[in-house]
Amino acid sequence: MRRAMMHQLHCLRALNLAFGGSSVITDAHVQHCLNYIRQAVLCGADTTLENGDFTERDFDQKRAGETHTCRDWSRVYRAMRENWENWTATNRSVAQHIEKRHGMIRSLLRQ
Repeated sequence: MRRAMMHQLHCLRALNLAFGGSSVITDAHVQHCLNYIRQAVLCGADTTLENGDFTERDFDQKRAGETHTCRDWSRVYRAMRENWENWTATNRSVAQHIEKRHGMIRSLLRQ
């Protein structure tokens, strides 16, 4: 199992690659990620009221909206890093294969 937040970050990265023209991400993967992010937004909807009409805002002049309170991600990253380190200690060959194929895992967990 993995934390939904990590899956969401993976999908944001995949969409960034796809919109940047990368051929690594398939159309099916893009569809999955768009739907997954849509569900995440709907399920974790932030109900903070924002002033004004965002469709009329000049984002070059006024980039920020209202102040939002975020969850503490550092605890999630710390727990994921500890879990990864414990798992890799007992599954070295599999972990090396994963790291080689998906080099972003460690960088995500160190943030």
